[in-house]
Amino acid sequence: MRVAVLGGGAVGSLFSFLLRTGGAEVVVYESDPDRREWLRSGGLVLEGCLEGISGIELGEFGRPVDPFDLMLIAVPAQCTAEALRKVSPFVHRETYYISAQDGHVLPELKNLVGPSRSTSLICRVSACLSEGGPVEVEEAREVALVAGKGFDSEAARTFMEIISNIVPVHLLEGEEARRGISERMAVSSTINAICAVAAKPPCLLKEDWEAKDLVDRACREARVALGLEESGADPFREGVWDRLMPPMSWHLARYGRTEVEYLSGDILRRGRERSTRLFVQRSLYTVVKEMEAGRLSPGEKAWRELRRRVEEDEGLGLV
Repeated sequence: MRVAVLGGGAVGSLFSFLLRTGGAEVVVYESDPDRREWLRSGGLVLEGCLEGISGIELGEFGRPVDPFDLMLIAVPAQCTAEALRKVSPFVHRETYYISAQDGHVLPELKNLVGPSRSTSLICRVSACLSEGGPVEVEEAREVALVAGKGFDSEAARTFMEIISNIVPVHLLEGEEARRGISERMAVSSTINAICAVAAKPPCLLKEDWEAKDLVDRACREARVALGLEESGADPFREGVWDRLMPPMSWHLARYGRTEVEYLSGDILRRGRERSTRLFVQRSLYTVVKEMEAGRLSPGEKAWRELRRRVEEDEGLGLV
């Protein structure tokens, strides 16, 4: 099986390693020149709960290659369309697309390539790029593949078989798939944004009663907006990340842009459809946008501003 992995960051590198060690032919496409150089010289290196070193084949955008059986998309959500455009000459009508973006871009992906050729993973994995380039894997709890109506992709099933040799994998279908994506969004949007604002990892925030209260409230708001029932689960446990910072902080520092439109932004849009009051989610979204614009810096100042906006919105009763 020939696989193109779009994105050589933590998640893309992790899956590239798993696929290569499982016998797949993998080509990684990475646009960041520093990351490309590290991968070229150092290869795929995993540390932590999963360890190993593997070689890598780096793809060159614009250089003709044989078509791929599978495209695994592991770029920031806002970069999906552009990444697919760059590799569009290397696909054929049987190429299957899997998003490793927790379902955040699945509707967009279906519009781009068609619902019968695309699906998404829900990755309950905590991994990040360590200083110098290796991928530190804190936990690889499980991966779920969302199966749409009439799902029957040999490439996707082969992908699942390879990954399941190391990481637990299961299939989600129908209402279970919809609920799985929404459950992941409710938690990941909240933990991502709050850690980015506070500039602290979850292991520190969960010891702070004020931060824990904000996380609990934001998750409850998200669940209502997404049509989910109340849950007594611990958001920090469900979020998977602990010592490691979630990806939003890294994207903000590296690119000045985040996936907030696909996370808190989508929750706000769904909340408006239900006329749901989302005091914490609304404040999280606006503070992250201020950080993207360079008007706020992550850390104590942004954290105080978040608290101020939550209190102000609650006082005004804003939706």
